[in-house]
This record gives sequence, C-alpha cells and structure tokens, in this order.
Amino acid sequence: MRRFYFPALAAPDAGPSDQSPLVLTGPEARHLALVLRLKAGDTVEFFDGLGQVVQARLQSVTPQQVRAVPVAAHAGRADSCPDLVLAQALLKGRKMDLVVQKANELGVQRLLPLVTQFCEKREGGAAAFARWQRIVIESCKQCRRALPMQIGAPAPLAGADFSWAKTRLVAWEGEHEAGLPFAPLEPAAGPLCLLVGPEGGLHQDEVAHLQSQGFRAFSLGALVLRAETAAISGLSVLRWLSGGLGNFADGRWP
Repeated sequence: MRRFYFPALAAPDAGPSDQSPLVLTGPEARHLALVLRLKAGDTVEFFDGLGQVVQARLQSVTPQQVRAVPVAAHAGRADSCPDLVLAQALLKGRKMDLVVQKANELGVQRLLPLVTQFCEKREGGAAAFARWQRIVIESCKQCRRALPMQIGAPAPLAGADFSWAKTRLVAWEGEHEAGLPFAPLEPAAGPLCLLVGPEGGLHQDEVAHLQSQGFRAFSLGALVLRAETAAISGLSVLRWLSGGLGNFADGRWP
C-alpha cells in the first residue's frame, strides 16, 4: 500500500469513525496523481510524522487536489530497541544525504551533525537542513516508519554534550583491537550514541577527548571504510544486536 506524508491528520483519538474527507495538495498530490497514477477507489496510507497513521480510500484524484475518506487509524508501531543516536561528522557532497537516508531507515532516533578538525564541509546551512528533512520524509514513506528521525543543528565536537547517552561508542580507524561486543543489547542500554568521523577521520586528540567523556573506541574490521560506509555498517550491527533486524535473544542464529 502506498504511503504519503500528510502533516495535518486528525488527532489519534479521532478514529476512523470521523468520515470527514482528507484533502491532500502540493507535491504529494502531484506525485500520487501523475507519477503513481492512483485512481478513485484505491486505498492508501497517510502519516503525519507525529506517530499517527490513517488508512484511507481515494474519492477523487487530480494533480492539484486529492480527496480521501478515512477507513482506519492507528498509532505507528513503537520500536522496542534501545534509543539509538548517530553523531556524524559533516560529510561533503551527497555523502551526508546518504547517511541521513540510511540512518532513518535503520531506526535512528536522532542525528547529530558534528564539526570536527578534519571536516572538509564545515557548515550545514538552511538549504542542507531542508534537504535532509525531505530525505527523511521520503525515507519514512519507503520504510513505513511513523516517527521520522530528528536532526539537530551542526555543532562543534569540542563543545558537544553527550552526558545523556548511557552507552557511547566511537568508530575509529586507529583502533586495531576492540570491536563491538557479540552480545544482545537490551533496551536498558539506551540511549546509545554511535559517533562516526569525517572523510579524513578523527584526530587522535579528538578521540582522547571522547574517551574522557566515556566513549569506547572500536574497530569495524581490518578494512578502512569510507565514513558513510562506517556509519551504515555500525548502525546495522547495533540494530541487529538490539533485535531491530530480527530476533536475537541469545546471541546465536535462530
């Protein structure tokens, strides 16, 4: 079933009994009508980005306006995994866009863009932030996530406060021994913060600063990964260890 972003949905307790038509306009309406070519009578889902999802039947479809009647409403499925936050040093070009997209797909609650010593890109301006927000919404439509990942404003690593994180991990190419533990992560392990450096890596002084704040450096293996690959790989492993990619109750394959 196709899903569309509709930020003005009724409150979750309104329920499907409220038969007031939903009116969708703008880019989502044009996409529904011109790209997907959906017709009256088709059933779709709308989500508001606040956890509410409504299933609706299309009444009329034009590129300018889509009208639909609610059929059922429900709150988005809660994630039982530990709260996962990605602290990512700013990457240049479309690499940061890729990390934003995949982090949202992998269930990250918050993305904290950081400015570090070796960042080639040091600003995440209004245009970049708006683009990241659009990427998150499009990603939610694909992965059927009800609550989009939140994105913070870029901040210098030196002044960032990570005291809220119960578990703090930093992927560092200079670490050659310690890896991620092959053991399940319980919800009590969160909030969990994974920090990944920029294309040029983290300076040793930055790693020492992070370790003084309770971060544990770990390696993702013998191969030196690109920054965006390290972020996606690290998040994937942590999601699997926390049960977010399937059952993992005792650290063994089913």
